[in-house]
Amino acid sequence: MILIGENINIMSQTIGPALRERNPKPIQELARAETQAGIDYLDINIGPARKAGDELMEWVVKVVQEVTDKPLSLDTTNPVAMEAGLKVHKGRALINSVSLQPDRLEVRQLSSYRLPGHSTQRYPGIVSVGSAPIAAWPDQPPPAAPVAER
Repeated sequence: MILIGENINIMSQTIGPALRERNPKPIQELARAETQAGIDYLDINIGPARKAGDELMEWVVKVVQEVTDKPLSLDTTNPVAMEAGLKVHKGRALINSVSLQPDRLEVRQLSSYRLPGHSTQRYPGIVSVGSAPIAAWPDQPPPAAPVAER
């Protein structure tokens, strides 16, 4: 079983303002607490982040990774923000909140698993599709992504 801490979320009454104001303290305190609780991944949910989502994701990934070496689950439907987070993430990241809608498939192409007909593999990652269960290991494609191939 893989445990994912899902409290670093833009909808939180504490974390939302901290993200918008670029205040690292509450985010880092929560990241430390989730790490101490024994989670395997920390989910970073910035929502759709249509305005400057890339800057926000880059910032929060760096802020969280200053206090933990746990891998992150990057949670946004914004492909530009997702790529920004992948660029700065240390190690393997989990790509979360990806749907199979054609306009959102480009996010899946950012992972190390490629869609049939696509040869670019820019960032190592694990794909999660929507709310499908996450039961993937780093060297196996996740069962939640049946159309992806290694």
